[in-house]
Amino acid sequence: MAKNQQQQKQKKLQLKAAKRKKRELEKKKKEILRKQQEQLNDWIAYAIHLIEEKNYSDTEKILNKALSAHPDEGYVYYAYGLLYITSGHSDKGISALEKAIILDPKFAPSYFNLAMAYFKGVLLHKMVETIDKMHKHTAYDAECYTQAEKLINDANDILREKQNTTLELYCQNLYTFDEAFALMSSKSYPEAIDLFSSLIKIEPEHVACYGNIAICYAQMGQKELAINYFDKALAFDPHYELALVNKTLTEKLEEGEKLNLEMTSVEYYKDFPLKNKSMLEEMQMKLSHQN
Repeated sequence: MAKNQQQQKQKKLQLKAAKRKKRELEKKKKEILRKQQEQLNDWIAYAIHLIEEKNYSDTEKILNKALSAHPDEGYVYYAYGLLYITSGHSDKGISALEKAIILDPKFAPSYFNLAMAYFKGVLLHKMVETIDKMHKHTAYDAECYTQAEKLINDANDILREKQNTTLELYCQNLYTFDEAFALMSSKSYPEAIDLFSSLIKIEPEHVACYGNIAICYAQMGQKELAINYFDKALAFDPHYELALVNKTLTEKLEEGEKLNLEMTSVEYYKDFPLKNKSMLEEMQMKLSHQN
């Protein structure tokens, strides 16, 4: 009996020792992680300071170092996003911020800066989507939420002044265009023509819609109608390169002969209605005042 009691006592002591060792290891691990996080925060803070100083070369060196140590840390990609957008590489900046959101979907500044990049690039439907996601996935952040609301208001003001439309209608038109383009790409030409035509009723000078309707007719073998719509597009924009090229190709066809043309995506914001450079300039001005 005494031997069993001694064995049980020894087991209890061993268990206590094991638990104590586990706690010590967890404490050390937490301390290591805390120091690593502090180091990362210092790197990112310094990187942001360098961005403000326009020292982009040294910023990239710091961020490359941070990425090597923390390859799956959204905060690093957030800083890359700031770097690229500030240094004039918007596409790379947008990609970095999108990656930051995937890795850390609760960090509001990533959403706001992505929304601001979309505002600057006049991708207003994506700006709205991003702000909606920020509200859905992040806790309230006074600065980000307030500035995001300002972006929405600025976009609405500019669209009312320059295009006599609202942000809501503008975004609806973007999605309609995308749907029409998808139909055209899948060779559902009559349905695509109907949607492009519905946009023309809203925006009578929508150059890309005329050009795409022309392509639909050309690929259906209706040469005369195709050329008519190419001419309408060129009447609004004589330098619209896609219409010029495709009209030349279509003119070489016989009536009934179909244009064999591979679909290439046209960035919608470049054609509807944002060839209006004064609108682009207005958005750049709003953004510069905000910073």
